[in-house]
Amino acid sequence: MGAVIKSTGVCLDRELGSSVEYAAVAAEECIANAGIDRNDVDLLINVGVFRDKNLTEPAMATMIQQRLCINRLYQDETKTFSFDIINGAGGLLNAVQAAGALLANGPVKNILIVSSDTHPSQVAQVDFPYTSAGAAMLLEWSDDPARGFRSVDFRTLEEDYIGTRASCNIIEQGTNASRTVFVEAEPDYSRRLEAFTIESIKDILEGYKRDHAVDAAKIKLLAAHPWKDFGIRVAGAAGINDYSLGCLYEKYGDLNSSALAVAYHDARQTGKIGDGDHILFVAAQSGLMVGAGLYRN
Repeated sequence: MGAVIKSTGVCLDRELGSSVEYAAVAAEECIANAGIDRNDVDLLINVGVFRDKNLTEPAMATMIQQRLCINRLYQDETKTFSFDIINGAGGLLNAVQAAGALLANGPVKNILIVSSDTHPSQVAQVDFPYTSAGAAMLLEWSDDPARGFRSVDFRTLEEDYIGTRASCNIIEQGTNASRTVFVEAEPDYSRRLEAFTIESIKDILEGYKRDHAVDAAKIKLLAAHPWKDFGIRVAGAAGINDYSLGCLYEKYGDLNSSALAVAYHDARQTGKIGDGDHILFVAAQSGLMVGAGLYRN
């Protein structure tokens, strides 16, 4: 019993340019796959990070909602609320937490989570480490006790260590700041993030074994991939045997906020996951932060 994934959609057109457009194209596919009217979306949550011209206000979710023409007039009988959650690759899991609470306790029925990242200049840049892409995931409630998200958990490193950061300097860049972003990583970032992820997932899995009677050997891992083979090494060290889903990074690069939704969409489309599977969504990023979501298809 809990929030279940009704449908997904992705946009992997590297030349599209706009973060709003990436999210909207993915959302249109997701809504079509769900077989619902777009005006039946009660809530839209955007978890994208890198957006057009480094815009911070208004919420990008409102722009995506407008682009999708979802209940744009407030005086209409049906209404849609939209807001942003920014937490990198872990943003999807934060949105799942919020969506699960609202679906369980409120009048909402369909919650659309969208994501997208692109260089703020809206032009491909060779030094930008993230893949320009968009994804969407539609959640609804299920009373089936065997289905849905059963738990979402986060671990954060207690030390004062970030690992990687993105910034723009308005004083130095002036009017060019809206088209510029600098992404920097500490030399030991990859090593420390991988070690912290393995430690965190081992701890989280122990809790799942205790609280949900889940056998780690039967779990299929869907991981965000900040670099090649990250998920494979985490799965092996954490004792997750079934890692037949492949390396997302090899196919798409670092998808950042869209990584988990694309991973699920890809695995579902290729038949690597199916009904009844236990799935562990894992996101790891600067902070250091590790998020995990236990899901039953």
